[in-house]
Amino acid sequence: MFGPSIHFLLRASVKLIIHILCRPSEPTGIGVHSHNLSQQLVKLQSKLGFELLISDLKDSFSLSKNIANMNNKGGDAVFVNIFLGDGISCKLLPDMPGKKVIYTVFESDILPSGWRENLLKFDLVMTPSQWGAEILKSDLKTKSIRVVPEGVDPLIFHNNGRVDSFEAENKFTFLAIGKFEIRKSYEEIILAFISAFSKDSTVKLILRLDDPSYMNTAQEKVYQKVYDLIPDDRGSQIQLISSNPPGSYLRPEVIADLYRKSHCFVFPSKGEAWGLPLIEAISCGTPFISTYYSGHTEYLKHCNQSFSRISFNKERISDPRYLEFHHFNDGRDAFWAKPSVDHLAAQMINIKENWHTVSSEAAKNAGLIQKRFSWETSALKLVRVLQEELSFSLKGNN
Repeated sequence: MFGPSIHFLLRASVKLIIHILCRPSEPTGIGVHSHNLSQQLVKLQSKLGFELLISDLKDSFSLSKNIANMNNKGGDAVFVNIFLGDGISCKLLPDMPGKKVIYTVFESDILPSGWRENLLKFDLVMTPSQWGAEILKSDLKTKSIRVVPEGVDPLIFHNNGRVDSFEAENKFTFLAIGKFEIRKSYEEIILAFISAFSKDSTVKLILRLDDPSYMNTAQEKVYQKVYDLIPDDRGSQIQLISSNPPGSYLRPEVIADLYRKSHCFVFPSKGEAWGLPLIEAISCGTPFISTYYSGHTEYLKHCNQSFSRISFNKERISDPRYLEFHHFNDGRDAFWAKPSVDHLAAQMINIKENWHTVSSEAAKNAGLIQKRFSWETSALKLVRVLQEELSFSLKGNN
């Protein structure tokens, strides 16, 4: 609970104001989450009887305006400020009336340095998976931790019109999407593909590696790093999909079409807070291969598909780029999952050879994901958690 001081029934004359602080325009996982969750809360506010304020943290004017608005309401309202972001930048938040909630995400099996001290300042901590919640509980023993899963937009990421067959070998396609970094295991994907299929095979591996946070010159260096991993005689099999200009963001509709045109989505990630590309692919009815570890187990535990899991070993995080932004200097080592290249290669072969079985299973998983993990469901769960923590009633949700 938030604590006994606010464990009360909200009076009918008191207005609940939910204030979301986020960066909804960022083309990152938390940015996509912020945008979609905020849009669903906008739709729910009149139905459930709360008022919603959204502050884009890239726009200091909107933040100042919303805080002034809350201060002017005084005692006529109950305020809940929800910050969507990491455990470091949250310390830069200004003073605000009301309770403070953080919705935070991470990929390591322990919290980075500095997070614990900052998270303890919040009245409630939310995270998208039970895996993440257990890590938070181990460090924040007296703090209330609640799981509010992220979601997927079933109007965009659906399985209508997806590819459901292939002619002999000449159309079978594996797909991987995400930022090029060690955590995403792209080197393992390429090595496994080369091991699984000969250079004469017409099976293809499509990689979408653009990162909109890079400038164009940096993105070109990313492409070169990937090309360096691909043998010269495999260039026709392993292809990169790039944007124009390099690093620009593909529309969700375009990404969804890539999922539906692929026969298998490959996601041997070493660690995820949620794994947005994976749940999008599953929602599009695409069979998948993935590590069963970290945040994406929150929805994978509901999915039943043959040949979908990759064996792995836990390894200490040593990626310099990752450690540049996530420090672990309190005497503890952080670990994540290192996928087996041999097992990934075997599962690629299994998926192709058992296509009719896995495609049927994938269609069932798509319906489950669309129903159970929509953004509307996520927003309703968030409001319900606030009700349970604050013990108030909302219109239409008593």
